[in-house]
Amino acid sequence: MSRLVAIGEVMIELSGGIDDHWRSGVAGDTFNTLWYARLGLDPARDEVAYFTALGTDSQSDRIVGTLSRAGIGTSTIRRIEGCLPGLYMIEKRDGDRAFLYWRGQSAARALADDRPSLSQALHGADMIYLSGITLAILSPPARQRLLDALDAAREAGAIIAFDPNIRPALWNDADEIRHVLTDMAAHADIVLPSFEDEMRVFGDASPADTIARYLKAGAGEVAVKNAERPVTLSSHEEVAVIAARSIVDATGAGDSFNGGYIAARLKGQPPVEAARAGIAIAEKVIAAPGAIHDLPGTERWCDDSPASGVQAASRFATARIPAWLALALPPGGEGPTPVLEALGESGPRTTLTQCRVAFTLAHLHTATGRADLLAAAERVHGFVAAHLRDADGGYRFSVAPDGTALEDPASHLRRSYDQSFALLALAALFRTGSSQVTEADLEALWTFVDTQLVDPETGALWEDDRGAEGSEIRAQNPQMHMLEALLEAHAATGREVWLDRARPIVRVAREHLIDSSTGAVREFVGSDLKPLDGPLGARREPGHQFEWAWLLRRYGAAARDKAAAADARRMVEFAEARGMRHEGPLTGAPYDAVDAAGHVTEATHLLWPLTEAGKVYAQMSLNEGDAAAAAKARRIAGTIFGRYFAPMDTPRWVNRLDGDGRVVWDTALSRLLYHVALFVTEGGRAGLWRLDGSDSLPRNEQGGIPPHFTKEEKT
Repeated sequence: MSRLVAIGEVMIELSGGIDDHWRSGVAGDTFNTLWYARLGLDPARDEVAYFTALGTDSQSDRIVGTLSRAGIGTSTIRRIEGCLPGLYMIEKRDGDRAFLYWRGQSAARALADDRPSLSQALHGADMIYLSGITLAILSPPARQRLLDALDAAREAGAIIAFDPNIRPALWNDADEIRHVLTDMAAHADIVLPSFEDEMRVFGDASPADTIARYLKAGAGEVAVKNAERPVTLSSHEEVAVIAARSIVDATGAGDSFNGGYIAARLKGQPPVEAARAGIAIAEKVIAAPGAIHDLPGTERWCDDSPASGVQAASRFATARIPAWLALALPPGGEGPTPVLEALGESGPRTTLTQCRVAFTLAHLHTATGRADLLAAAERVHGFVAAHLRDADGGYRFSVAPDGTALEDPASHLRRSYDQSFALLALAALFRTGSSQVTEADLEALWTFVDTQLVDPETGALWEDDRGAEGSEIRAQNPQMHMLEALLEAHAATGREVWLDRARPIVRVAREHLIDSSTGAVREFVGSDLKPLDGPLGARREPGHQFEWAWLLRRYGAAARDKAAAADARRMVEFAEARGMRHEGPLTGAPYDAVDAAGHVTEATHLLWPLTEAGKVYAQMSLNEGDAAAAAKARRIAGTIFGRYFAPMDTPRWVNRLDGDGRVVWDTALSRLLYHVALFVTEGGRAGLWRLDGSDSLPRNEQGGIPPHFTKEEKT
């Protein structure tokens, strides 16, 4: 196991500026390098961490969230009350980029002011990376404190890697630049300069001059970057740079090269191989806009095979969820506590996320018997009951992280969508035998729903407790998830009354939500439940076709409604024929949206629709012994855990990919775990994988491998 720590400043970036519309991002030279270095390391064994100083404001929170979602450790970052992160703007002037900076009061200028924090951040590091910008933003005393800490870490065995990355505007004059960078070389094992910078400030005539100067100053190893010309090494070797077919944006070229180089050196590769690794990454980075993006050429880090998916699914409840809880649920307590809505983010706590998580944990406890999952579910539910449940039994939209009420009127709305997940969580906890929930709690919530949210004329749910006033457009989603909650309540209590309550929802779906010409479910209808004109009325989401199908198959079996299976079959047929990608790395993934005729309107791929397709295929495997469906479910497991989740049991995931597998939306939303957990347990019920973390294939009752595992998949 290796530990790589980068030190520097992460800033808020504003770019674009077309028609005064600016795009906000997060960037910084050492952050960029660490972003790409992690691609060359093993996330299951190696640790990457960032050290800086930030404020306690929302943009500082955003930076921490960005780092966390990338799997970059943030636990030692200093948070300073009253400070803000730096800001810079990229303008286009006469076709070239120009930079404007606001960093005079940046919190990062104080990153070396506290010796204990600095020592803690560097403790145990195998390699430490910093740049000339890191040094430039510090005062001379702070700069010396940093050098002292680097020397101590070096004595303890750390390798110090350094890119001079000369930015004259950050320094008082050229003499200061030359003095500080030359001094820094004596503390460094690896120096990664750019020749153009060195030539301008030091007057070097060639990369060989740059190498000789830094070696004389005390550096142990030098690799000089020189734009499209070869990288020159202090071993007197040169590594050619393959000419890029097109350079879209060279902003991150040097940083990404450094990332590939230091990761390879940390793994023990020689400088020549390290240079080749850096060049390979930089060539991909300059072919796309921006300094930070997920590389389309990093598929070698992605194992989306069915076998890998089966293994990851089997460890989801026993390894990945506990690892996630260690980050998302504050440790060391037993009282009511909310989970983070997304890793690294602060903000209000919602009924939707908290109840989905409480359900997920209780559901996984029922599937695995793990007591720690039930304990966590009860902590989250305790917060929900204390702060999100109102006196009349309904659940409000959101509260502050400490449970206090928010001033925003929208936070007080009781949405039907949220009530369905509150009921789902209550039913799942009741099924576990938890002392926190009684059947009376389920009935109290249903009384609120029945009296405040059900349209008495149609039996359909209003959008929220404003009734018709808040339901000018009505979505199928609240109806669908209330059906799910009622089925869970029926399974948990064994009482037929919950099926009786589900029947009107199925009737509403058949009469108003299902398009009789195709069998597909409409996303939206009017306030009167009649079809809408235009794109909104034509919207069909393939993921919801699968989700409804899964629920209707369950409902049909429990209520002995044979027509439900036929309804479900038409939904699956529509989704498979018109709503699935049939080429590329996302083959077999449902599109995010199509229109009523099946023309693709959103060609991206959210995570949750894959889980819904997988649930149906696992269900078909279990109920009908469908070997083809079993194979589809395992392929989906490979896609989910190979494409959307970080390798091994790392608690990181993304929300949306494009058709080439590139990340479109990277936020690790906690509420998505509900979808994945249901897919995993449905596959476990079908015998597609174990749920105990075992790597072995599931066994049937006779001890043999179930028949729907093909010969190829057994090997």
